Amino acid sequence: MRVKEEIEILYKNTHLYLDKNFKQKFQKEFSSRLWEMYLIHTLLEQGFKIKKQKTDRGPDIKILLDNGKILWIEAVVANRGKGVNHVKEIPLGPSCGHIDDCDFPKILRLTNSISYKYRKYFTKSSDDYVSNSNIEDDDLYMIAICPEFEDFDERCILNTLFSIGKAIYTKDMESPFYEKREVVPKSKDLLIDVGIFESNKFPRLNGVIYSNSRTIDVLHNGITEESLYLGFNPKSSIVLKDYFNFGFHMYKDKTVKIRKIL
Repeated sequence: MRVKEEIEILYKNTHLYLDKNFKQKFQKEFSSRLWEMYLIHTLLEQGFKIKKQKTDRGPDIKILLDNGKILWIEAVVANRGKGVNHVKEIPLGPSCGHIDDCDFPKILRLTNSISYKYRKYFTKSSDDYVSNSNIEDDDLYMIAICPEFEDFDERCILNTLFSIGKAIYTKDMESPFYEKREVVPKSKDLLIDVGIFESNKFPRLNGVIYSNSRTIDVLHNGITEESLYLGFNPKSSIVLKDYFNFGFHMYKDKTVKIRKIL
């Protein structure tokens, strides 16, 4: 099926839940709008009850959960950035340099994308704050993020959410432990805090949906339940996984191991 035909089918299946000016935005924000459509399509296939929105001031997706609560999901694409923040694709191999040189810019892009979308709805002092966003005090909120770059073994998103650094292996271990990494260098003299779920700055962020497929891969291959990862905020007062649950889980236990479970 040609790309144009696939996009038209996606739009037909999801247009009831999209902004009124979605078509105009699609031309300027191709990657993020494509990700939003695929996400809605997947959620509908999983049987979630997506509600139509009357205004465009809230997050992209509104879901009525089985417990009666409202879950808002904001879809965002982590792009490659510009200038010193640009993510370069470093080829794998003996000449690729240290793996951190490849991962650090990606972690910074993911952290920035999530932080920006959170500030938009919950940080009144932020220049990006949206008042009257339709989010009530007892509503739930997640961010669904899709990168425009490769994230091998989900290393970068795990570091972004849980402060998980590189894997450490020993001869007697069947699976590795992971070192704790709480900061990532943006420049020689500037360190950026990472580990969003380890921080107290995101109390209303109940979880993160993550695609391990780049936006360009989503376009050609689509997304499935198996290509999505869920990270639940352990500091949230609501156990969201009891009501919103599919795909792979990302979480950290006391031994600082990462496990993926169906």
